[in-house]
Amino acid sequence: MANARSSTVAGQVVEDILDGYFPLGESLRQFMARQGAEAALVVMTHAPILDLPDRPGTAPVPLRMEAQVSGLIRRLMVIARLDGAGDMDLCGLGSWRWHDGRQARPLTRDSRLAEPAFVRGIALREAGLGVGPWLLQGSDGTGRLWGLPAETVGIVPEGAEATHPVHAGTIVNHAPSTPHLIVSAQEAETGLSSDRMTRDWTNAGGSCSGHGPTRHRAK
Repeated sequence: MANARSSTVAGQVVEDILDGYFPLGESLRQFMARQGAEAALVVMTHAPILDLPDRPGTAPVPLRMEAQVSGLIRRLMVIARLDGAGDMDLCGLGSWRWHDGRQARPLTRDSRLAEPAFVRGIALREAGLGVGPWLLQGSDGTGRLWGLPAETVGIVPEGAEATHPVHAGTIVNHAPSTPHLIVSAQEAETGLSSDRMTRDWTNAGGSCSGHGPTRHRAK
């Protein structure tokens, strides 16, 4: 499935629990350290969150969550990459709400998980090129597309994407003609593990957009 505008990196589909109470970016950094990953795509659903802009990232969280700081991630897909200096590039797309009704408040890398969150994701040993979707290839040769809209900067709410789709495990017969990253994952359960990620994403979405595990012939 390779073409001139693709590169290949080793990776695997993983399950883990993000530490709660830390800023989201720090929880993802700890997750990547456990997985030995330089880049990762992570899907989380139904995760309580906190907005504590006036507290440093190392400060403890309140014993009681008040409406003005608490919320819930309905579903979120994020891609995190570490550079050679250890700095993280983080972008994401999802659906969340704040309990005080201030829905214009953003979700950022500094927002905190109010409790540990179970996640599924794709962990890469190398960061690879930062272009295009990820084409996950299992030992059976089947390809599944994962990735965010190309124009995603930071963490944005669903509906903010312009022309590019969210890829959530779309099964493809041919590689995309656009630049993409091939993720070679040889574990026997890769396909099933990817499909579980897809179910997490689609089942939490309701009427939200996003491509599910349907078969698609990439052009």
